[in-house]
Amino acid sequence: MEYDIGAPWYRPTRVNHVVSGADWGWRNGTGKWPDYYVDTLPATINIGPGSPSGVSNGLGAKFPAKYQKALFINDWTYGTMYAVHLEPDGASYKATTEEFVSGKPLALTDVVINPGDGHMYFMVGGRRSQSALYRISYVGKESTAPAQAATPTSELQLRRELEALHETGVGEEAIAKAWPQLSHADRFVRYAARVAIEKQPVAQWQSRVATESNSWGIIESTAALARMGSKDQQSTVLAALNKIDYTKAANDLLLGALRAYQLAFTRLGKPSAPDAAAVLAKLDGLFPHHDNFVNRELSQLLLYLDAPKAVSRTVQLILTAPDDEQEKILADSVLARNDRYAAAAKRMESFRPNVQQFALAFSLRSIKTGWTDADHASYFSWYPRAKTWQGGNSFAIFIENARKEALANVTDVAKRAEYDTASSKSLTKPRAISPAKGPGRA
Repeated sequence: MEYDIGAPWYRPTRVNHVVSGADWGWRNGTGKWPDYYVDTLPATINIGPGSPSGVSNGLGAKFPAKYQKALFINDWTYGTMYAVHLEPDGASYKATTEEFVSGKPLALTDVVINPGDGHMYFMVGGRRSQSALYRISYVGKESTAPAQAATPTSELQLRRELEALHETGVGEEAIAKAWPQLSHADRFVRYAARVAIEKQPVAQWQSRVATESNSWGIIESTAALARMGSKDQQSTVLAALNKIDYTKAANDLLLGALRAYQLAFTRLGKPSAPDAAAVLAKLDGLFPHHDNFVNRELSQLLLYLDAPKAVSRTVQLILTAPDDEQEKILADSVLARNDRYAAAAKRMESFRPNVQQFALAFSLRSIKTGWTDADHASYFSWYPRAKTWQGGNSFAIFIENARKEALANVTDVAKRAEYDTASSKSLTKPRAISPAKGPGRA
């Protein structure tokens, strides 16, 4: 969604390996899931802004072997067909992209390999552009004999065995087979195992959650129980998660655990006071963390649980957090193929928002308690800075809507007016400059 460019919930067009039971976290607007959530899966490869309009593969093409094995994906907006080259990687694949065909204009709409002659055919057109049908043939010395399929990895074979347990009619024997794989090192295997567990009645496996000792096994099983269980199982979920030592945990494990905690609350409701205190004892000392994504999730959890000074600590991060998401949104050579649609991406490159600060400020917009006057003053002083940033067509609207929602939660009328005046100011008119290279902190 080009309008979301620059916002924390922006998602690029991407290639996904769609496996059994996958939920890709596509929700309306701000509700889209980041790919590190334990109950979703990561993209095989991100492409960037664009409009996917046709997908095929090279099976049957009289092309060299690497192209017979490739996916071919069309982007209408930037007139580019990519060849996506996949390599087995555990239970899934890793990928690289190659620009296979491009033009300005080249409004790609569909692509197919003709099994009769082995040539590729693709069409272009739309939005008052000239329609056309093209054929691509290979001319060269490389062999075009049918390519041999790659040998499936052991992890991929295991994932498929676990996915067979997703079928209707499979009984509780699935639990014994899938449960040990909740601790597997491969994320796709763990996912398939959790889905298999969730297919079985909770009463048949809930007791295993309390006795699980592997950290990943705890995270996956508690996520399953939070998703499929009821309020009376919340204490079991939280007690299991509290057994993990997070002080030296790798970021992926910590993010997985934080999502499992979130599921325990979003699915099962507010915890009891003793359960909340026990969770805070585990998590409060971790914030702020050295990782931006961990800070986003930790902040939301601590704010939800009314942790002491959670608001103040989040406000300080809003003012000082560096942004790790500084890679180019799309290559300049690709953006140049559509001047109109490239505008948002080019604005973002020139007036790049600090996505981390925006994410934290957005989390605070709806918090009504725990504020000091100094916190409010600092928080609202951030908005004039944010107004100098640019992104998609909705970016400025997102900033303004967050500001208004936060103001509405200030109960003191005089203070609200004061913060409104301070936060509605604009700094000097933004102008494009070359970003300075600094020490990596604000």
